[in-house]
Amino acid sequence: EMIKSQSNLQEGKMDQKTSDAIENKVHRLLKERGAFADKAFICPHHPDAVVARLKKACGCRKPKPGLILQAAKDLDIDLHGSIFLGDKASDVLAGRAAGVKTIIYTHNEDEPGKSLESERIKSDYKASSANEVLLILEKFFKSK
Repeated sequence: EMIKSQSNLQEGKMDQKTSDAIENKVHRLLKERGAFADKAFICPHHPDAVVARLKKACGCRKPKPGLILQAAKDLDIDLHGSIFLGDKASDVLAGRAAGVKTIIYTHNEDEPGKSLESERIKSDYKASSANEVLLILEKFFKSK
C-alpha cells in the first residue's frame, strides 16, 4: 500500500484534480511493471494549511502512525513482519511509531535540508538507489 501526505494540496500549490492525476499515473506505471498498490492511504491535513478545510492537527499525518495503523487494520497487515520505505525523517518516525522496520531512501533530487535530515535519521536500513532498496526488501522478506 502507499501512505503519504499531500503537502502541495495543504499549501494550495496543487488542486485535487492534479493530485488525483498524479496518483493515477503512479498506479498506471506500477501496473506496467507488474506491481500494484492494494490501496492508497493519504492524509490531506496540516495544522498550518492555507486551505481552510485542510487545516487540522490529526493522527494520520506523518510522523504520527495513524495511516500505517489504518492500513494494517484495513488490509490485515502484520506490522512486525513489515517494512516501511520513505525518503523523509517523518517517514522513519511514523514507521517506528507503528512498530515496523524502516528504510530511508536518500537521493540527490531532494532539497539540501531534507536530504541532510534524511541522512541523519536512525532507520533500520539506508538506501541511496532503487537497486539497494530492492536488495534490502529481498533479504528482509526472505528472512520471514
